[in-house]
Amino acid sequence: MQIIESVKRATSGEAVVEGEKIGSQTIEALKAFSEDEIETLVLAQGLNLFSAGTDTTSHGLALCIHHMANNRDVQEKLYNEVMDVIEENGGDQHLDYNALQKLTYMDKVIKESLRSQGISFLERKCTKDYYIPEVNFTVPKGMIVTTAGSGIMHEVCFCSSACGGLNTDFASC
Repeated sequence: MQIIESVKRATSGEAVVEGEKIGSQTIEALKAFSEDEIETLVLAQGLNLFSAGTDTTSHGLALCIHHMANNRDVQEKLYNEVMDVIEENGGDQHLDYNALQKLTYMDKVIKESLRSQGISFLERKCTKDYYIPEVNFTVPKGMIVTTAGSGIMHEVCFCSSACGGLNTDFASC
């Protein structure tokens, strides 16, 4: 609720507490909204941030589980690594930061699961005019360029499993 009060103070012209930064363009845009609309907007943005973080995390975990289910050898090796670290931790399943750092195979499984599916798209803003001779086209400065991330993540130079399957040896990752 503190952020809502800060936005209300800023749009009404009251002094803003030191450390609170709201751009002048944002303040001008928010002046067109009622207090109820501002509150709804702030709450909606907060929920959006929460759901975006939850969605990406759950998606990543689902990929890992999918790959472990389809690669029993990976699942078994990962299970053994976790059990070894728990044993080194005196049988305590509550692993601290240092114990988690010993789960190197788990780190590789997670990274490879995410790499094998790739990200859907990459978007970047072109910072200068760039000529592409193969297609006789100049990408103008400021243009948003979108490319398929999955194609990049399956390049041989990034990992030996360029076919898109799960690289289970992780030798080149």
